[in-house]
Amino acid sequence: MGQQNRLRSLTSAKTATIVGPIGQIRLKRPDLLHDELLNKCSVPLEKFSETNLDSGVSRLSTTAPGIPSRQHWKPVIDHFAQILMAFRPMTTMRNAATAVVLLVIALLGVEFWLQRKSMPTMQGVTSRATAADQRLLVPSAVCHHELQRMLKTVHQASPASGNHDFRVNSFGCRGEEPEVPAPEGSYRILVLGDDSICGTGVDEHETVSAHLQRFLSKQTKVRLEVINCGIPGYCPLLSWLKFEH
Repeated sequence: MGQQNRLRSLTSAKTATIVGPIGQIRLKRPDLLHDELLNKCSVPLEKFSETNLDSGVSRLSTTAPGIPSRQHWKPVIDHFAQILMAFRPMTTMRNAATAVVLLVIALLGVEFWLQRKSMPTMQGVTSRATAADQRLLVPSAVCHHELQRMLKTVHQASPASGNHDFRVNSFGCRGEEPEVPAPEGSYRILVLGDDSICGTGVDEHETVSAHLQRFLSKQTKVRLEVINCGIPGYCPLLSWLKFEH
């Protein structure tokens, strides 16, 4: 009887609000709720607990006219879920492809950065020589720098000078290899200086040493050999060190 009184008190108002899983329903004839509950409930009213009463009201609210029930929306939700599952493999593949592309770009960026960082800065052997003559020189522990020994190349000191054959002997001097030891009765003249003596812009037979060789050969019958020891970028001190060593 207590539960029936509770049910009657629930329906005694002019309006009643039923709370269900899809929202609230306001009834204008709450007096009909009592009869509906008595007719539709599958268990005796005296066995209703508070939980059963709430669930019964919820079940009734879901079948109110004009409001779709949960069962009505279930096929739509299931169909929408199937559509999403169909696109799930494509999304996974797209994410994987994007990750691979980003990884490759990152690796290329790191490789480029490391190469730029580890790449030595191209510096000339000496600031006193031209950029074209720099490739003829190598550092020296004794006299700062010298010609690359046993070098044979075609050199262009400037666009105006053109290309010239350039050779260096084992002593680091331009020209052919001198005979060791010197022939008996001969004299050797060592010409020191910078690129003007070396003659990087002219052929070997047009250097100062070659002209001096021809001039002295006409002036005396003594066998003379003039050795070109001019080095691009040399000063008097470096020339003296070259002569000493």
